[in-house]
Amino acid sequence: MTFDSKDWIKRFGAALEDVVNSAKRIYGVPFPFASPIRIDDYREGLPRRYRELAALANEHPYAAKLFDESHIWQDDVPDELQTLALEHPVLAQVWSAGSREGLHLGNVTGQGHTDIKWIIAHLAKLSARVGGEYAATRLHRFLVAGQHSRLHAHEITILYGLKVVEPVSLGRGAYLADYNSVRRRFGLEEDPDLWLKRSNHGLDIYPGRMAHDSSRCVLVRRVNWGPAVAPCDCPGIDVRSFNQLRYWFPDDHLVESGVNMFEERDMLLKLLSIAVESKLVSHTVVLALPSWMKQIDANLRTGNSGGSGRRLFDVWPRDRTLSGENVDTFVAAARGWLQFFVNTPPKLQLAIDRLVSSYGPAATTFGFAEPIIDVSIALESMYGPFANRSITRKLSKRAGWLLGDSNTRSRAKIEREMWLFYRMRSKIVHGAEALPYHERILKVYLHKGRTLARKTLLTMLDNGPVANTDKDWNDLVSGRIKR
Repeated sequence: MTFDSKDWIKRFGAALEDVVNSAKRIYGVPFPFASPIRIDDYREGLPRRYRELAALANEHPYAAKLFDESHIWQDDVPDELQTLALEHPVLAQVWSAGSREGLHLGNVTGQGHTDIKWIIAHLAKLSARVGGEYAATRLHRFLVAGQHSRLHAHEITILYGLKVVEPVSLGRGAYLADYNSVRRRFGLEEDPDLWLKRSNHGLDIYPGRMAHDSSRCVLVRRVNWGPAVAPCDCPGIDVRSFNQLRYWFPDDHLVESGVNMFEERDMLLKLLSIAVESKLVSHTVVLALPSWMKQIDANLRTGNSGGSGRRLFDVWPRDRTLSGENVDTFVAAARGWLQFFVNTPPKLQLAIDRLVSSYGPAATTFGFAEPIIDVSIALESMYGPFANRSITRKLSKRAGWLLGDSNTRSRAKIEREMWLFYRMRSKIVHGAEALPYHERILKVYLHKGRTLARKTLLTMLDNGPVANTDKDWNDLVSGRIKR
């Protein structure tokens, strides 16, 4: 039988109007009385008074405030409304997979529980102000919008240490911007992380952390998700399997679970850190939903979407101004990562982690020696595997072949730079011979190593996988096989 949405909206809207007319109790609305009144008369007058307040809320700010703070309550969901709800194919499908006691509405991470009575109460409240058919139309729009990942939202990752003067487009509706320039648009807090202002907060647990004032910017990405409704938590039901997320940056791609969503956020932050050559800090990720969704349920509003949360790193970066070259590098790296390494080989994942780590201050007393080791691990993971102990020679040859031009002189220069860097790394690891060196010298080697590792990573992200075995690498470098 074909579902007639217009007829369903009309009948469901009329049922919502009946809920307003026969609500048992209404909380949160103070009604002053000039003279004593019998309690029965008071209860009978509540629906009428509530409608009067709803009408006044459309034009009077204080009445709107009172109305927003109130809600309708009914002891049970009317049978007619429950029967009508089950006629909707989306709700019928969800309830057939779980319990009718509740369901999830529009929650990307698959957390939270919405009782059906709570939904009806919100829709009835909405109908008191703008009519039952309007409220029913909103619910229908919400139910069907997510069937093909069409529920629009914005994922906002708040970054510290990166200075953005003007909004910078990243493509596919994504952009980087100063926090204050977008705060009001998305209903964000004036200061999203007040907990950082507390004196010595976290310094006893994270002694290496250097908290200070820093620029705040946001990475804004458009995301569609659906279906909008999933079963409540019931034995054997995996709510996450009902979530389908489609991000528009770095490309139009599907993410099938909350875990992958969190990993993607972290990866983008790491790639942005590598692009600007400075470790960045992410403390808060919020999901900004369209305002009309709040009309269905007040809990569907801008809020923390989980995943990153409040992270404490061992570094609080000084301001780094974003350049056009930084943006181009970040966009290319993000798209290359998605294209070639969406199922990232562990060795490349390790390389990215270690390279980002090298941009932070050392957590021990070894100064620049420790980040040099981080960079060397990143290089080995990208240019490996190595079947024997000739790591320095093979690493140098492979770097020259990958990063150098076709002429011999260019490749020889890169080979020499890699050889010198890795010799310093070996002195640090095998006997700490480099530790007496002046930090200025170690800083120079660290810069050279980072540059080589960064170029290697960006080249691999741009061109795709190179070689997975020692023999493949040797054959490529010797020219026995061509890429």
